[in-house]
Amino acid sequence: MLVWRPTALWLGRVVNALAPWSHSPCSAVFAGTILTVLSWGTYGAALWMLARGVLPNAPLPLTTAIGAFTLGYILGLLALFAPGGVGVRELVLVGLLAPFLGSGGAVAVSVASRVLLTLTEAAAALLTLPLRHRPQESVQ
Repeated sequence: MLVWRPTALWLGRVVNALAPWSHSPCSAVFAGTILTVLSWGTYGAALWMLARGVLPNAPLPLTTAIGAFTLGYILGLLALFAPGGVGVRELVLVGLLAPFLGSGGAVAVSVASRVLLTLTEAAAALLTLPLRHRPQESVQ
């Protein structure tokens, strides 16, 4: 979408950008897409490992865990009424994991996933925010 110049300019006007937006290079959009797909795969693998930790004999295929997490994540983002996709992602996970883990196991893994992600995201913020770059004030 941002690769096409008219769309990038329109979006720049919509957000009232201070400087005119130009279109993004295809290579940057491609690299961003690859990294996003890899991150969803990594999150799905983490969900799969979490399921194995919570339910050691869980017959959950890795591909199912990746697909379930990705779909839950996307639908959670699209659910504007649910901050952080709370409830939406869990509902999707329970629905897709229940055939493999049973309803109780799916609920346990879904809730454990939400708690684990929230804690790790908070920890990442607490560890990295003190490292942020503080711009120097310009003296004129």
